[in-house]
Amino acid sequence: MTTDTDALRRRVEVLRPRIARLCGALLRISASLDLDTVPREVVDGARALTGARRGVITMVDELGRAQRFLSSGIRLTSTGNWRTGPTGSGCSSTFGTFRAR
Repeated sequence: MTTDTDALRRRVEVLRPRIARLCGALLRISASLDLDTVPREVVDGARALTGARRGVITMVDELGRAQRFLSSGIRLTSTGNWRTGPTGSGCSSTFGTFRAR
């Protein structure tokens, strides 16, 4: 029984910093209702929590058409078409998949 308890305590200590970062991200996101600030905080927070080098959020309208792309960790010189966003049937089907979930 002690081994199980020790293992759980170690796991809690490993998760504690991640939970603190998640709480910090939630506080930053909820501190604003601005449609420019919130998505930026979401993508930056997601990158920080997951350790991702890059992140992208695509905002869609009521019909599922891409309206805005927000990237993080991608330099302007390396974005290529990300300024206008990807196009083509592959992207449409990807957005459709996201909407369906």
